[in-house]
Amino acid sequence: MTIHKLKEKVASTDFEQHSYAFRRFVLDELRVYIPFAAACFTTIDPESLLSTGTVMDKQLEPIHTLILENEHTGSDYNHYFQLVDSSPHIATLHDATGGNLTASQRYTRILAPAGFHDELRAALIDQGKCWGHLTLFHSKHHSPFSREEQQLVNSLLPAITKKVKRLTFQSTFSPSPNSSHFEAAIMIFSDTFELLSANEAAHSLLSLLREQEQLGEGTFPRPIETLCVKIKATSSSKEEGEIDRWSVCIPAANGQLLTLYASKLTSELLPEQYAVISQNTSPFERLGYSLLYYGLTQREIQIVEQIVNGYTTKQISSHLYISTHTVQDHLKSIFAKMNVNSRRELLSFLNQANK
Repeated sequence: MTIHKLKEKVASTDFEQHSYAFRRFVLDELRVYIPFAAACFTTIDPESLLSTGTVMDKQLEPIHTLILENEHTGSDYNHYFQLVDSSPHIATLHDATGGNLTASQRYTRILAPAGFHDELRAALIDQGKCWGHLTLFHSKHHSPFSREEQQLVNSLLPAITKKVKRLTFQSTFSPSPNSSHFEAAIMIFSDTFELLSANEAAHSLLSLLREQEQLGEGTFPRPIETLCVKIKATSSSKEEGEIDRWSVCIPAANGQLLTLYASKLTSELLPEQYAVISQNTSPFERLGYSLLYYGLTQREIQIVEQIVNGYTTKQISSHLYISTHTVQDHLKSIFAKMNVNSRRELLSFLNQANK
């Protein structure tokens, strides 16, 4: 199969809203062209840049938490958040270190002991937002990723990214007939991320997330693991007065959009613990998430929110301290991006998408 045919296959194959199946398909297809030893494909909340789910080869499971900790603490080469802001959005550890892999703590402390050598990372960027990460690993018996292999992955990124975005949107805004809102889930984890206590809704949520990622019973769902690692990493370096809380929006396969919040708990008598709670997103939050899909700017999102609240062009101009002509220019851009022709069509579309 040629690369052109592979691009067409990525774009045209129907995965029936199953992002996990698509990500597994991508890794399997890439193996035909690149003999990597292991891979990880993670979807991302474009606002928090935290994981919403991961497809991962078994060889990486013992070191996954260590890689997360490396990502969110200290400095190293090719952090994912750095790739989001760089161009191109792809890099290898070998190239970043100038061939001196031992300059990377991730290599010396995590990858090399696990038998891995070079690492290729790519961020899935569309209209300025990140929707996922793709990571490939070569074994210590293999040479670094070649320029041709990097170019192959880079050439596939636009098609892969658009498909991930589409599947994310479809699964979130196409609820199944039998879907229902979740009760608020409450979980308490130890400082080593062991589940200490949870309510019934939390156990249901854990089962749902494991099913989405095809994980075994007792395995830590990646979004919750990432959230806990993030709060643990940032709480040790926060400024006085800052709040120890992070959140991530997770599209659930049953058509729900859930928000997870994590916060550090402290006590004079007990070690640090972490509380994770969930709630169904509000209509306002669902609106904001749906607008991200269309690549609206922050100003354009503000204007859409004003329209949803029933304000006129003149009122929007006054509220946002911009001229009515500027409001009209933003409206033209919004209509073009969302393929509508009027405020009425825009409101009708948003009403359908957020039911």
